[in-house]
Amino acid sequence: MAFQLNRDLVGQIIDSLKTICDHDINFIDENGNIYASTDPVRVGDYHEGGFRAAQTGEIVRITEDQPDSDMRKGINMPVRHHGKTLAVIGITGEPEEVERYAALIRRIALLLIREHDIDIRDRAAGRQTDYLVRALIFKERLDAEYRDYVLGLHGITSVAGRWRTVVFDTGRQNNTGRQTAANRQNNAGRQTAAGRQNTSAKNPFRPDHYEAEDTIAETLQTLADQMENCLFTHLPPYLYVMITKEETIRRHAAEFDNLAAAFSERITIGIGSAETFSRQSRSYENARLAAGSSREYGRPVWIEDLDIEVLLHMVPKAAADYFVLKTLGELKEEDLDLLRTYYACNMSLQETADCLFLHKNTLQYRLNRIRKITGKDPRIFKDAAVLYTSLSLK
Repeated sequence: MAFQLNRDLVGQIIDSLKTICDHDINFIDENGNIYASTDPVRVGDYHEGGFRAAQTGEIVRITEDQPDSDMRKGINMPVRHHGKTLAVIGITGEPEEVERYAALIRRIALLLIREHDIDIRDRAAGRQTDYLVRALIFKERLDAEYRDYVLGLHGITSVAGRWRTVVFDTGRQNNTGRQTAANRQNNAGRQTAAGRQNTSAKNPFRPDHYEAEDTIAETLQTLADQMENCLFTHLPPYLYVMITKEETIRRHAAEFDNLAAAFSERITIGIGSAETFSRQSRSYENARLAAGSSREYGRPVWIEDLDIEVLLHMVPKAAADYFVLKTLGELKEEDLDLLRTYYACNMSLQETADCLFLHKNTLQYRLNRIRKITGKDPRIFKDAAVLYTSLSLK
């Protein structure tokens, strides 16, 4: 392996894991040798399952104890970083029981590995970039000489022209697992019953949840590295922020589209307004607003794409909460989903019924039920405007 985990780092990982898992945990190298373990007796032993996981890069499950090879039932999950397997985490126990721990443990290990990686390779540049981005978007005091020094580390020689801030939000609050109305419309007629069941909320302990987030982080970093005139940092836990020139974003617009499509259930992307370099706090706020709206668009959202959302963003929270409670407070989540789909389909009864796999009469019944509860008829323009505004605020 090109990157070697030192004993101090492995010790940190082991100590962290002891607090969340009462099963034995092994760290296994690419040759199948256990080089760290919560069971000291096993250190130095050969582990066939760990070796297979290291060589294939895939999870290996052992369903029965194998005394001849000293393998115990459990999970062997590779830890991959920059496309390479750094180690294999083995956890003893019933595979179905310990698999969720393995995913969480790998996530912890990768966080520590990345922190260690930054410290030994890019400590100064990484922290200085982080400081510069934060100072720009949060309007903190910034020394011009220091600013130019950090920009020079990225080959940026001039801040002339217009710049934009891009926000990538991987927060679970944006990833409920429900399809947007637009996506439902695109998938109408070709989604099976089994497929509809798969849209249930994702379990954050499932391996694919952490694999997706790991992949997103690496993909974003790779994209930032390839873009000229680009500053990029992570705002834990869920935000990634990029500041780059207007023309650079335009040049890479297709890549942002592809990124949104590849991780459609895991990321929202907002692109802020074009401003001078020193006024990126405004662009950042606009990017956050756009990212918050991209759930409905299903693609990267430029602040220029928004209409009523810009005004609604200015509504005080107390007023917004009161308005939403007054108009939608008695509705169930299924009623809200129906309204979202209904308005996404331009209030077409037939298109909405097709998207939701409902009979048209059933749809009419449910709309009547919403009218009785709210006092607003979704089919009347004025009432529809009130309900749509409340949905947008919500």
